[in-house]
Amino acid sequence: MNVYKTLYATIDFFEEKSLLQHTWLPTSAHISEESYKMEVLNYYNCVLEFRPIHVIFDLTTFFYPIRPELQQWSNENATEPAMALGLKKMAIVVAKDFFATISVEQTIEESAKLSMITRYFKSLEDAQAWVHE
Repeated sequence: MNVYKTLYATIDFFEEKSLLQHTWLPTSAHISEESYKMEVLNYYNCVLEFRPIHVIFDLTTFFYPIRPELQQWSNENATEPAMALGLKKMAIVVAKDFFATISVEQTIEESAKLSMITRYFKSLEDAQAWVHE
């Protein structure tokens, strides 16, 4: 069920699988820093509302390199608070854009309080299979 949609991203919640899937759209290439922050906060609000135990980030068409300061902000305002709500697995489908992929990996790795299992995948299908193991 689609629970969130903007010009830059969609978020779907699959209750029977306790899965939140966040998909960045190609328009992310043109996102502003403020809009990126709003997207991150809206992701966290969806985690807060639906309380999934698994999350998939589909970054296949994510084209926004995240600056180090923004990586830290994302961790403090979404990644770490979301983990505190009981997320167990995070699957990340890597971006086609090299710099966007590196910045996302750095964002995740910068979180000192990673209490969930995180894996990177080249396909959405592989990511979905893994979170359901």
